[in-house]
Amino acid sequence: MSKNCWICPFTSFLVLDSAVSKEPIVNLQPAEASVSPVRAPDDSAPPRTAAQRFTIDIDDAHLRRNNIFVEATDEQSRIAISAYKSLRTHMLREMEQRNVRSLVVTGTTAGVGKSVTAANLAINIARHQQKHVLLVDLDLRSPTIANIFGFAPSTGIDSVVEPRFVFPKAIVYPDIQHLSILPCVKGHQDSAEILLSKQMGALLQILHNYKDSHVVIFDSPPILGCDDIAAIAPIMDMCLVVVSEGESSRRELKHAMRVLGDVPVAGVLVNKSSQNFFKRYYY
Repeated sequence: MSKNCWICPFTSFLVLDSAVSKEPIVNLQPAEASVSPVRAPDDSAPPRTAAQRFTIDIDDAHLRRNNIFVEATDEQSRIAISAYKSLRTHMLREMEQRNVRSLVVTGTTAGVGKSVTAANLAINIARHQQKHVLLVDLDLRSPTIANIFGFAPSTGIDSVVEPRFVFPKAIVYPDIQHLSILPCVKGHQDSAEILLSKQMGALLQILHNYKDSHVVIFDSPPILGCDDIAAIAPIMDMCLVVVSEGESSRRELKHAMRVLGDVPVAGVLVNKSSQNFFKRYYY
């Protein structure tokens, strides 16, 4: 398929570098009325204390059931964490080479594991690189980040259209050092309209500037099946495309790459692979 491929499997991943990710591979209006401004963080104001933050305690068993790995407690978790460390290294290298600090994790279709990938990648960057990471659930049609981490937010990125939405108050702080989360409260059938609203446009611009002090990981809508991905294209500095072995076809991948157009693709990650590279070579 290419001379350049990178294998990082947890139940196995295959990541193809950007040189081959767009090659054909056969068989894979917003309302104008009463727009409320989005309130950005005030640089002159003192930082919010831990007591003012919405903090959550992480249930390791819940995370494990959702394939989120924080600590290496057995062989499976060690293999998984090793895989995500490799993915982290690859993505950070790509981001450094392109001089960007945000990454959109997307999938060809729903159910390929993009949200789990985004969450594990965010955790590994935050824990092992000592970088502040903001994980943003931008899949407004089918949000899963809050459920993955085991909390029920009362406000989130989808609250941006509400009159008194304040961006910093929507951020959640799990007990994972250097990690914060901007969740989505619930799924929306009119997700494209929210993404195209003036309020969301203003918030996305804030997030675009926010990355000056953070690495921002967006869990985005899938590429195919809805038009939501087009709404966030302007903020996509770089993306990682997730596919699923046995579920994603090469035809779908080829179509997805055409939809992405000129968006830089850091790689294609094959999830749920039958390969077990790290089990064979881990020591």
